[in-house]
Amino acid sequence: MFYGPDIFLAVEGKHARTIRPQDLRVLKSFSEDYPECQLVLLYRGTESLKKGDILCLPCEPFLQNLTPGRSMLNT
Repeated sequence: MFYGPDIFLAVEGKHARTIRPQDLRVLKSFSEDYPECQLVLLYRGTESLKKGDILCLPCEPFLQNLTPGRSMLNT
C-alpha cells in the first residue's frame, strides 16, 4: 500500500500471466473498507486492462517506469 497526501494506492502482485477472478479477491475486499483507494494488480502478462475498479498492469514495465517524483500509474 502507498499512502500520502496525494496518493492512496493498494498494490498486489501475482506471479501469473493471466488474471483469474479469484486473483482480484483481496483487492476487492480491501476496497470495501477503503473505497477511496486506487486498486492495482501487477501480473506477468503483457496487457494493461481494467477489471471493475482494479487496474491490472504488467509488472515489468510498471517497475521499470518507477521514477521519483512521477506518478506510479504512468505506464
